[in-house]
Amino acid sequence: MESTYYELFDSNIGPENTNLYKGTVYTSKYRSINEFTPRLYFDYIDGSILYDGQWYFRVSINYNVYDDLILMRLPMASRNVLVQPLQQQVECFRLEDRFFVHIDWEELKGFYEQLVQFEDLDLGLYRKLRKNRNDKNNKVYEYSEFNDRKPIYYLKYDGKYYNLKSYKILKQLFPQLSEVIVQGHKESRNLSKVDVAAYYSRLLQIIYKNISIHS
Repeated sequence: MESTYYELFDSNIGPENTNLYKGTVYTSKYRSINEFTPRLYFDYIDGSILYDGQWYFRVSINYNVYDDLILMRLPMASRNVLVQPLQQQVECFRLEDRFFVHIDWEELKGFYEQLVQFEDLDLGLYRKLRKNRNDKNNKVYEYSEFNDRKPIYYLKYDGKYYNLKSYKILKQLFPQLSEVIVQGHKESRNLSKVDVAAYYSRLLQIIYKNISIHS
């Protein structure tokens, strides 16, 4: 299969995309028989990817959440081939309205969803998606199902990342804004129970607004 892949490589993707597909052919380690796959989306969809300093658009990609891999689908003459690009060269990618960046900082390594980013303050909110794997047997064959786990939220500030286990982390980092952070928490407490991302995004908006006013 490797030889066939490289023989058909240039004619299928065109010279402008050759660098992007210099990865390895990907074969899934798991058998999936339903919608509970290790991927973010069930199907591969058109997205964009920043690879080795260059943007590529309308690339058929998906994100393997369980293994933390970005995968691309390359249409061949008679079948689709999945390609795993060199992960360290993938700087970021976009799927529909969701944006992911590659982070390599101390214990944080891999792809994280960027939810909020204020470039002028180096202030941002990130989310690590996760899935659980459950092996099953239907008496015919073994297969795996993957279900969403509770994501982990991180605050980026001044070049460092902090695990957002509680809004109290924000109070520690911005003691001068403790009062407005607490007020924002009280006003958004119900939101924190149904949409954690929106809750933290709102608190960061409050922090950004108040820092900008006093700067």
